[in-house]
Amino acid sequence: MDGLTHIDFNKKFVALIAKNTLVAEEDIRPTLRFNQDMSMDSLDMANLVVEFENEFNVTFTDDEAEKIVTVKDARELLMKKLKPVL
Repeated sequence: MDGLTHIDFNKKFVALIAKNTLVAEEDIRPTLRFNQDMSMDSLDMANLVVEFENEFNVTFTDDEAEKIVTVKDARELLMKKLKPVL
């Protein structure tokens, strides 16, 4: 993504999570767990991963996607994938 800044990334990242959960953007915290705290099942998580991939033009392996438990996990994995850009 050309010209993506940390601020742009954070806004898009939080907005995607809010869009795919019942959690308001202002309530999304790094320690929130997608399954237990946000009531997401495996299909919900798969959809969120696809949205991350589409929005940020990255690809996750199944193993990487399965390791996403918390908001922090998702953010760190995305940051790692986007490191050359950000």
